[in-house]
Amino acid sequence: MSTLSITTIDPPKWLPSHPIECLRIIELPTCVICGQPTRFYCGGCRDTPAFCTSAHFVAYWPMHSQTCDRNAALFAETPSDLNTAPSHPYSGLVSLRARSAIQSPLPSPGFPSSRHVSATQPYDRNVLALYAKYDGLACRFLTVNLSPNPVAGSTTVSLLDCFSRNANVKSFVIRRGVTLGTLDSPFHVFYCSDSYEGRYNPNRALARLTSTLSILSRRPCQWYGTVLVFKFRSDACQQYIDMTVDDVLLVRDYFAYYA
Repeated sequence: MSTLSITTIDPPKWLPSHPIECLRIIELPTCVICGQPTRFYCGGCRDTPAFCTSAHFVAYWPMHSQTCDRNAALFAETPSDLNTAPSHPYSGLVSLRARSAIQSPLPSPGFPSSRHVSATQPYDRNVLALYAKYDGLACRFLTVNLSPNPVAGSTTVSLLDCFSRNANVKSFVIRRGVTLGTLDSPFHVFYCSDSYEGRYNPNRALARLTSTLSILSRRPCQWYGTVLVFKFRSDACQQYIDMTVDDVLLVRDYFAYYA
């Protein structure tokens, strides 16, 4: 009967030993509800408790909503805005982090649609647009009066009021998304060509909005000057309708991938 012999081979002298002493144990955070180890955090803030499931996140939201997105105080237009936290997390494709990059107030479902009155008399035609001021802290929804003959004393800003007095404003239309699919409702983008061509006044608001994409698909947004975005009702590109949060995500993706 043959015996099995095992021969050990010493490692070469030039091969360093494994630095096992350099390994360290990293403790995972624990769920604030049940205490189980987890890797999940709220996507809307940096310093946040951990949650093991979305159900526990929803259960803890009434408490966490008081501190979620600590920069929200910078975007509140009135003191009451600080006390209007929703009763549950935002749902759908809009993460809390993306939501925090859009300045309040957000459009409500009951926001009045654009009304067109006979051009023979003064009238206001207000449309909700996405406004990204180059030095702004975040993008915001802005009501813009597009009437060439506005009502006397109207306080709603016009398109040119969104840019500096001597700005050379140009525009282009976004007809396709990042997947090259045709958009049912294209976007009309107005921008300051002087800033963009001269590469000055980097747009901080757009940079923050595009930073809400995942790390793998994100690239620095290199856009300059103020941007104002309208949404067309259809691909005929003849009439504007109000922008929504979902529309902002499409605009965000465009600037993240192509700007």
